Amino acid sequence: IGAGVPLSQAVREARQLGYTEPHPADDLSGLDVARKALILSRTIGRNLNLSDVETKPLFPERLYHADPDIFVQRLSEIDQEIADMVQKGASQRLVPRYVARIEKEKLSVGLEMVSENSPLGRLQGTDNQIVIRTRRYDSNPLIVTGPGAGAEVTAAGVVNDVVAIATAYFGV
Repeated sequence: IGAGVPLSQAVREARQLGYTEPHPADDLSGLDVARKALILSRTIGRNLNLSDVETKPLFPERLYHADPDIFVQRLSEIDQEIADMVQKGASQRLVPRYVARIEKEKLSVGLEMVSENSPLGRLQGTDNQIVIRTRRYDSNPLIVTGPGAGAEVTAAGVVNDVVAIATAYFGV
């Protein structure tokens, strides 16, 4: 999906390629990212629930529809707004990225404009990235980047989960 493609068209193409959740609103509302961030936050000892995650959807609530086809059609209503935001950001060498932030007291998910030269700004395609900042990794954070969507990636994740469960519960 190339640069300069309207949001509604990009979502339609991503959906056809199997890159979105069955209902793309789960992606564009921040729900899918919030779920993943919640898993990571629990892994590091945070006792949070999904209701604790502050999410900022990419689309206004009025565009939501339970039928994913109608929802994707309605996204065309914000194509120009998104294009303007991208163009304004580009003039400042910024690109939009959907970001989850796990901080000591809060977990938030939303669209941010980041430097096009930053690790997040250089992400391409379906790649996901985790940036870990600690006292030791503050000025030079630990960064893990890899594929985040598609049938092969999902299948590998499911197989990994099955192996982990078998190992933990059955000693396989």
